Amino acid sequence: MWTQLGEVPDDAVNFASAYVYDDNIGVIVAGGSNGGGYFSSAHRTIDGVFFEELADMPSALCCGCMVALDDDTVFLAGGKSYYITRSLSSTD
Repeated sequence: MWTQLGEVPDDAVNFASAYVYDDNIGVIVAGGSNGGGYFSSAHRTIDGVFFEELADMPSALCCGCMVALDDDTVFLAGGKSYYITRSLSSTD
């Protein structure tokens, strides 16, 4: 049985997410959509209950693929937005 621990702050679905097996990183969710638009926001949680706001992505999108490269850098590729782009983004 699944148990809900918390809720992501934005009313969004279709996130890109990254997980690193490290208690200091936790889970990062970024972007998403709610049927009325796309989000550029990003959040991180260590425990699934409390979410910390991170820096916004350069553009709003949903359905991307994100992977953590190390403790300071995530890499995001793909996704959908209002504008079709062929760029890659990383943050550190």
